[in-house]
Amino acid sequence: MDNANLERRAHARVSASLLVKIANDDGSFDEYITRDISMGGIFIQTNRFRDIGDDLELLLCFVDGQEEIAVLGEVVRVIKSDEQSQGVPGPIGMGVRFNVVEPKLKDELKQFLDSLLELTGAGTREHHRVKARLSLKLKFEGNAKKALLNDISKGGLFLETDEDFNLTDRIEINLVHPTTGERVDTVGEIVHKKEWLDKKQQVRQGIGVRFIDMTDEKKKLIAQFITGLVKGLQEAE
Repeated sequence: MDNANLERRAHARVSASLLVKIANDDGSFDEYITRDISMGGIFIQTNRFRDIGDDLELLLCFVDGQEEIAVLGEVVRVIKSDEQSQGVPGPIGMGVRFNVVEPKLKDELKQFLDSLLELTGAGTREHHRVKARLSLKLKFEGNAKKALLNDISKGGLFLETDEDFNLTDRIEINLVHPTTGERVDTVGEIVHKKEWLDKKQQVRQGIGVRFIDMTDEKKKLIAQFITGLVKGLQEAE
C-alpha cells in the first residue's frame, strides 16, 4: 500500500443514527437520520437529496430528544444510486459540512460526541465506530505487515490492507496515537473480508477484526485510545 494513500481525516467520525431536522423555506422542517457525525459535519443516508452547494439550517437532536443543537451547513457531497453502481464509494445519501457553529454550541457538540463513545450501538452493532485514517503495524505468523485503519470501536476495527489474510486468522495489532504517541498492543481475529472499487476503479480490500483475549485493563486502554483519538483530531481542526 502506497504511503501516499495513508491520508488522515480532519475530523474523527462517529457512526450513529441520530435525528436531524433541515429547515425549508416555509419554516417547516424535513426529518432525516444521520449515518455518522463529526465536529466537521454529518452524512445523511437518504434518497431525498438537496443540491451540492445548498446552504442549510439544521437542528441536531440529542439521543434523549430533549435537546437540539442549531448549526448552519452546506451540502458538499451527494451519492445517488446510479453513481454508486459506477463504483463511487459509500452509501446513498448526502454529506453536509458545518459552516457555522456558535462557540457555546460547539462545546456542547464536543461533549455530545464524547457521550456517544460511552454508549453501546443500536441494532446489530455492539459498539459505536469511530472513523479515522491512520497507518499502523500488524504482525502475523512472526512477519511484520502494514495496514490503514479505517474505523475502530471498543470491540474491534476495520483495516485496509493488500495482505492476503484468511477468516479466523489471528493478528497482533500495534496502535499508536498520532499526536501523543501512546501505544496499545492487542490481538484480534479476522471475522470478515471485503473488496470494493475506489474512485479510480481500482480494487481495494480490507478486513474486519474483532478484539480477543481482552482483559479489563486492555479494554480500558482501548477505550482511552479511542477517546484520545477523537479529541486529538478535534483539536487539530
